[in-house]
Amino acid sequence: MNCLITHQQLMLTGGLGLLFILIGMRMTCEVGTPTVLHHGFKRAGLALQLPRTKEDVTTTIGPENSLIRKELQANINLDFVFILSYTIFLVALSVVLSQLNSPLAKWLGLLAAIFAVGAAAFDFTENCRMLQVLSTPSENITDAAANGIRMASLVKWALFFLVIGVQSIILLKLMNVYSLFGVAMLAAAIVGLAGLRFNQLLPLGSVVFAVAVLVLSFVFLFKPTHFLDKIC
Repeated sequence: MNCLITHQQLMLTGGLGLLFILIGMRMTCEVGTPTVLHHGFKRAGLALQLPRTKEDVTTTIGPENSLIRKELQANINLDFVFILSYTIFLVALSVVLSQLNSPLAKWLGLLAAIFAVGAAAFDFTENCRMLQVLSTPSENITDAAANGIRMASLVKWALFFLVIGVQSIILLKLMNVYSLFGVAMLAAAIVGLAGLRFNQLLPLGSVVFAVAVLVLSFVFLFKPTHFLDKIC
């Protein structure tokens, strides 16, 4: 069959995947954790993304000029770079997958790319709202502000895991060894979407996806011919 994917496309996508993983790993090391976080969260960054009340926010960020606020602000500033990295990678991967000789691959790839851009837009909105509360005295933080952060975050996470789910369908339809990546990504999507209700599952879904991306990126970078042989 004709193959529209080139070695260069695969290697570029693999490099973008590794960059996405490296920036994500850097971000997990940025912020300390207060003694107590709301609703059983383990990391301050995720706790700030998903508050239900103003008390949840103030518990997470501490008093004005606190160290945790400064660390969170620095992490959010880095997150803008992370948003750019995952958007470019997910769109690039969607383009590659859209060219596979698989039923509906073209349209599923386009849908995944649209979801990726949407996730980035809501992630950007979420970050701006979090930066706003981090610069606000605790007594002036409102429930409306907390809800605004949470809503943007939930939509972001929903779109992010929908991207993964759509991409997994394309890989599953290959019906070869690379369908295993589809299985892993589908599992990540299911866990992540369940995390919209049970928020502590969100990190697990992200880790499963990150592992799949890491292995797939190495394949694209160092074994592009093997991948092409299986799909072309």
